[in-house]
Amino acid sequence: DKFRYLRDNCNADISSSWIDMGEQANGDPRVWDICLRDVRISDLMVIYCDKPDEEHRGVFVELGHALAYNIPVWCVGTSKSFMASEVSDVAVTHHRLWHWTKDTTLIGGFKEAVEQWEREYAIPDYQDLLLRA
Repeated sequence: DKFRYLRDNCNADISSSWIDMGEQANGDPRVWDICLRDVRISDLMVIYCDKPDEEHRGVFVELGHALAYNIPVWCVGTSKSFMASEVSDVAVTHHRLWHWTKDTTLIGGFKEAVEQWEREYAIPDYQDLLLRA
């Protein structure tokens, strides 16, 4: 519900088809193809971690897709999956396209990520490069 609320109220085009899927999607292999499509059409990826003891496993597939397509990623909050441990330094969090937001709330972190993307990654207006008739 919180992700649908964000999508419906954030004034941004969010491509996360999974937020509209029900329990019947669990285990369906088509979900991964849909997630890949959603990532490929995105400008940035936002991962939301609202519970520090939670493990995010599926998001690593989407995260890999994003980095492979040179799409910057922001993590809002943190969880076990993104904290260093005895067996992993969570190397992905050291990637040049990885960012942490300061705000750990879903809406605040999302806005922060979008604003940083606009400053650092968006291509400025290019009308001056176009041919004039």
